[in-house]
Parts: sequence; structure tokens; C-alpha cells
Amino acid sequence: MGVRPWILGIGAFIAVSATAAARAQTFDFLWVSAQGNYDVQPGQALTVPLFLVSVTPAGANRLEEDDGLFAAGLSVRRSANGSGTPADLTSIMANAAVFPDVFNQDVLNSGLARLSEARTTANGSGTEVVGSARRVWVGSVTLAAGDRGTVTEFQIRDFVNEMGQIDTTDQTVTGKGGPIDANIGSGTFTVSTTPEPDIAAQVGLAAVALLARRQRIRLSRARRPRSIGMAMVLASDAMGTGSWPPGRWKPHPTQ
Repeated sequence: MGVRPWILGIGAFIAVSATAAARAQTFDFLWVSAQGNYDVQPGQALTVPLFLVSVTPAGANRLEEDDGLFAAGLSVRRSANGSGTPADLTSIMANAAVFPDVFNQDVLNSGLARLSEARTTANGSGTEVVGSARRVWVGSVTLAAGDRGTVTEFQIRDFVNEMGQIDTTDQTVTGKGGPIDANIGSGTFTVSTTPEPDIAAQVGLAAVALLARRQRIRLSRARRPRSIGMAMVLASDAMGTGSWPPGRWKPHPTQ
């Protein structure tokens, strides 16, 4: 008896899934920013805090037991430009209050910056608790906004050399001196420059304002003849007694 086609299909699916699972690597830590997306106005500068955060219980335990980090090495690169002129990297700064020994703090070009730093004592930096995770604030990067409507993506990843290539030496170590570079995944964030206001919406608002103004003028004119007419009635009464000359209307007593 031959093998049924649907059984072959399931076998192939399992084989492909197993291959994909083997290729996927699970990290205990990630390089991340404070939030996933930032909105900026044209010409505005933006400062983005950078963190190492645990993403598994093992990672959280490691940071807690090893007293955070003793040293950190990372880089930020522009990974997607968007439709117009992208946002640019202008500076990268260490968290000097925790890591006062700064070895590299460079903007290699408008799309790539790197940072390496360490503590001056043998103790780690400690961590802050965020839900079930732990994180260490390692520094920040400053960017200049791109063209209106442009969304620029940046990637936070391992430290790079002067040629922009990933450095294979251990740059990030725990408070007890354990290297964790190979166990850190890359994170991303986007910078969205506020787009131009909708021209159609602006035209619509202007039209509404113009119609409202015309309506106010019409209502004002509709009320005016009535008051003048009443004044003319009073003038007519006055002219009947000869107190007022013809064609003149009598003012209200309070005028």
C-alpha cells in the first residue's frame, strides 16, 4: 500500500517546522528603548533612553543574582529610512552615573553610533524591576527629526568596531563578570516625524468658517430692518403732531 499524500504533507510540515525551530535562537535579554515609537516635530531633537532588559525568568534571575551589569557594549543603527529624509543619529551618551568609565561614545555616521562603558568598582550596577522583568539603564541616544511624514526605524544591537561590523569580543558582562553578549537579542524602535496637515481638511474647515460668517451676516441683516421699521412707526406718530420734520425718524428715548 502506498503512502497517502496527506501523510507526506504532514511529514514535510513537521520537518520544516523543526528546521525553523532549530534556526531560531532564544535570548534571555534584549537591547530595548523606553518605548517602541516616538513622534517628533520637524526640526526637533529627540533623546531615547536605552536599556538591557531580561525577557525570560532565567535572564531576570541572572541579573538579580549577579547584581546587574559591570560593563555594557552596544550600538544603534538606522535599519529603515522611510519615504523621505530619515531621522539622523547625532549623539550617544553613557549612563555616567552608573558607568563612569566610558571607552567608546561615538557617532560613526548619521546612521550608526556605538557605546561601551564600565563601572569603576567590582560591583555591578544593580537593576530596576519592571513587572516580572529586570532592566539596566545603560545610556541614551539623541536623534534629529527627518522629513515630515517620514518613519525611520532604528535597531539596538551588539557593539560594533570602527568599520561598523559586530565586535566578537565580550563587551557586556554581569556584575560578577559573566559575559552575556551571545545571549542578548536586538531590539528596534521607530521615529515618526509629524506629517503635513491634511490640505483637504484645512479647505473644509475654511469653507465651514466662511459659511458660518455669511450666516451671521444674513441674520444680522434680517434683524436690522425690523428695528428700523419700528423706529419709523414712532417717527410717523411724531410727524402727525408736527413735532418732527418729514423723513426723520424719532430716536428711542434712551438714546
